[in-house]
Amino acid sequence: MNILGLNCLAHDTAAALVMDGQVVAFVEEERLSREKHTWKFPDLAIGWCLETGGLEMADIDVVTFDYRPALDYARGMAFDILPHLPRSAKHWAKQTYVDGRHVWKARDFRRRHGFHKEIRFLGHHDTHGAAAFLTSPYDRAVTLSIDRGGDYLSTAAFLCEGTSMRTIHQVRHPHSLGELYSAVTWWLGFKPNYDEGKTMGLASFGRPTYLDDFRSMVRLLDGGDFRIDLSWAGWHTERGWVSPRFLTRFGPPRPPGEPLTAHHEDVAYGVQAVTEEVALHLARWAYRESGGTKSLCLAGGVALNSVMNARLLVDGPFDEVFIPAPCGDAGNAIGGALAAWHHDTGKPRDWQMEHAYLGPAFTDAQIRRALDERKLTYREVADPADAAAELLARGRITGWFQGRAEVGPRALGNRSILADPRPDHMKDTINAEVKHREPFRPFAPSVLAEEAPQWFEPVAPSPFMLLCLPVRPERQKEVPAITHVDGTGRLQTVTESANPLFRRLIESFHRRTGVPMVLNTSFNDQGEPIVSSPGEAVRTYFSTGLDALVIGNYVLEKVRPAPTAGPPSDPG
Repeated sequence: MNILGLNCLAHDTAAALVMDGQVVAFVEEERLSREKHTWKFPDLAIGWCLETGGLEMADIDVVTFDYRPALDYARGMAFDILPHLPRSAKHWAKQTYVDGRHVWKARDFRRRHGFHKEIRFLGHHDTHGAAAFLTSPYDRAVTLSIDRGGDYLSTAAFLCEGTSMRTIHQVRHPHSLGELYSAVTWWLGFKPNYDEGKTMGLASFGRPTYLDDFRSMVRLLDGGDFRIDLSWAGWHTERGWVSPRFLTRFGPPRPPGEPLTAHHEDVAYGVQAVTEEVALHLARWAYRESGGTKSLCLAGGVALNSVMNARLLVDGPFDEVFIPAPCGDAGNAIGGALAAWHHDTGKPRDWQMEHAYLGPAFTDAQIRRALDERKLTYREVADPADAAAELLARGRITGWFQGRAEVGPRALGNRSILADPRPDHMKDTINAEVKHREPFRPFAPSVLAEEAPQWFEPVAPSPFMLLCLPVRPERQKEVPAITHVDGTGRLQTVTESANPLFRRLIESFHRRTGVPMVLNTSFNDQGEPIVSSPGEAVRTYFSTGLDALVIGNYVLEKVRPAPTAGPPSDPG
């Protein structure tokens, strides 16, 4: 049975192909269209998935959409629009248009792709939950989907066992942690639904100056529930992200590009701290409701908040936490397809997300052709992992392009920019000369899994770089480039089974330097999706301050100019 899962009605559109219960292909549309966080229908992703599976559209039995049009419209009217008229009149008009357009997209998909079998509309949070639990290693778990919104719910909790998922709690829109976090992201001068990671990074510099203000915005209730004080909000009326009350208290929004101040850092601290507290409130209730199950799965856009995730692991009641690599909306393509497979076949799970390398790959001949067409000078090596480790040990910032692309927003060792984590200057150099982004933005360590306890405390498996854990105090001075201002690092634990080539690179670097990790960030420039093809890798190599590129078995290295000679010394 072949099932095509789509996230196609919001941002981060994507397609996934499940064949007989196995996820054989998954790609975000942005990697192929080169439009970051795109809303475009995932036609390119669909075509690539079918090609990878060796299928035609006629071979697909079911297509899943992560949206229920009529239910979404009814809830929008009941939760957001009617209670807030006349301020929500524009919202009413927009929702009517959006709901109709989503129905039209499904019909248009049939027409353009010649699909005449079943299209199945699934709940947004149901597919989030399925993307987390059905890809996890757990047979029983609590699953939390925490998002801005979907089907006019912001949050859902499930008790999961085997292949079944039972909803035990829902929080309706507009009471949304994700909306509050995006509103503050907008106020800080960043792009909402896009730059929330910047808000999280900035929060580490802040103080609890406004913590009581943010606590007053969110009321914790029995049963794991919470309510936003909407007198601070604007997202539910389509009149801006925040209300006049918010602006009176915190001042006007920061114009993009203007300097960030301690005031901005403190506001970011407030929303981050409250997000963690509300998530803990929900998790503790769900743990009790589950009868004490030890495992937690997380999904939804808010689950990209690696600081919150670590807080849930360290201070929450669960022994273990799993967050899939594509835990945002793109991952709903996988969740919908797997949910349909298990529903229709009744078969148990025999696939889990042990790694995230499900995207496009390129042959040695394709890579070499891309280099030769550009008349580039390169050398071929027998061991690209060792060659890359040698470059890193020499202080060379290196693009690393190998195998199938990883999915999700984190670079996990196949489409990565790598560097030595030891030099003090390395973070500032990469931010300024390679990534062209704000100087406060941190970088992540990819560490040999068995060595992680020697460098991080506490530590837990983190294969998808979605936990931000403390670097041991006595080790922080050894790896300043990956140690954030609050003493933490968003680590990726690397195993032989998940990525043998990347692991060999880190092992080789370890032998050379005594440090079992490398700095790892996504292979892209500011504002661009992670590179997918060899041509994109080469272009990014030449358009940024990268020193070297290891692509397949080929190595390119820039020659640094010789130091300018100083004035002659005074012989007298």
